[in-house]
Amino acid sequence: MSQEEVSFPIKLITWSPHINSSTSITTPVLLQDKNGPCPLIALVNTLLLHQDITAVEEIVPLPASKQTKAVANLKSELVEYCHTNASQKIKLDEILLLVGDLLLTFAEKSPKLNSRVVDRLLSQLPKLHTGLDVNPDLLEGDFAPSLATQLFSIFELQFRHGWIVDQKHKETRVVDDEEESVSRFDEVGGAGDDEDDHAQLVKTLRNLKTFDDTQDYLFVQSEDKSPDPETIRSHNLISSWLDENCTQLTREGLTKLNSDLHKNQFIIFFRNNHFNTLLKRGNDEFYLLVTDSAFRNKSLSNQIVWQSLTSVSGQGDLFFTGDFSPVLDIDQDLSYSNSNSLAAGSHHGYGETFDSDLMLSRQLQEEEDAAIAKQMQERYNKRQERSQQGQMGQTTSQQLDDKTSLKSKLKSTSKQKSAQPTQFAQPTSAMTSDEKTVQSAELTPKEGKKRKKLFGIFSKGG
Repeated sequence: MSQEEVSFPIKLITWSPHINSSTSITTPVLLQDKNGPCPLIALVNTLLLHQDITAVEEIVPLPASKQTKAVANLKSELVEYCHTNASQKIKLDEILLLVGDLLLTFAEKSPKLNSRVVDRLLSQLPKLHTGLDVNPDLLEGDFAPSLATQLFSIFELQFRHGWIVDQKHKETRVVDDEEESVSRFDEVGGAGDDEDDHAQLVKTLRNLKTFDDTQDYLFVQSEDKSPDPETIRSHNLISSWLDENCTQLTREGLTKLNSDLHKNQFIIFFRNNHFNTLLKRGNDEFYLLVTDSAFRNKSLSNQIVWQSLTSVSGQGDLFFTGDFSPVLDIDQDLSYSNSNSLAAGSHHGYGETFDSDLMLSRQLQEEEDAAIAKQMQERYNKRQERSQQGQMGQTTSQQLDDKTSLKSKLKSTSKQKSAQPTQFAQPTSAMTSDEKTVQSAELTPKEGKKRKKLFGIFSKGG
């Protein structure tokens, strides 16, 4: 697949944030017609929808900030693409350049980000297309620091998931597609016939906390030739919990999302290795933005904008129009089956999470990433040349004049970096925590082998 062939359909959705509201909003959103680019789609769509609903809910309009104007410019660009391009699609390199401009603008609000960190972030933006490594916290519903968390936080977007263990009163499981809550004990560590197993599970996960550490623990224990009975028990309990919650969503996760998010809040939501745009519209009322291109340019399916998220099993989820009216005159079962792989993911085990086509697509995309990163750097080279007058030259691609503004720093780059856009010389001094976060996006061969052996490649969202 060549770079020119990678493009995203654009759909103009009209929606209303409130019931019986005369206010309607038109927002351009990116759609997905191939596996792989979901982080980029989720970032752009969540950013646009978040700004649109924020503007509607402002009682007294506030002066537009540079960041607000930059998002408005992105919206205008996508609307223009939709109206002037016969295919109503935008190419990958074009949307990445727009996101790169946004990154530079939002980075100005983050004084802790030095120019080296932002430079690396720019070079790694193509990973928004191929997938980002994430490490879910199985206790809190957020993620360990990574490239994904840093990028989304720069754009002031929450990044959450709903895959957490019940730490308190009961264990929830799915039986015959219906959720059944089984009381186990009054408190973790309290009395009860079945208290020991769940208490041991919670205790072990509290020590491990994240999914990656859980994988490491399972891998190490599986290599142990003579494990003790307690270790075997913990290993089996964790494996069972992961199998029982393989859709990466639990009732406790939905409950925590409901308590942590406020009304009419958009977030980036991760489930089953897929990045989604999620709206909490009200108490226990969640909706996923439908981005499957199959719901485009068809009389009925074009009206579909949202899919409800009401249960772990997903069997009660329905499709809705932009004003949140249920779409009942289509075959819901068929539509659910077609879109469930995007909105909720496969219900099979981890080894089946990614099919061979997706893995091949990611492998082929590596060369495209380098080409796109080079093009982005060349663009910033040209911008820097226009503003170079009166500024001191730089000696290397990593050494910038301390007296220049942050904006000039972000735009500057050397000829050496332009020739090798994804390679950066590491400073000899200690790296900042932000630099370590970006650098940690790459897995070591040992870690990659370890995770693949356990569950397949989980953490790269597709």
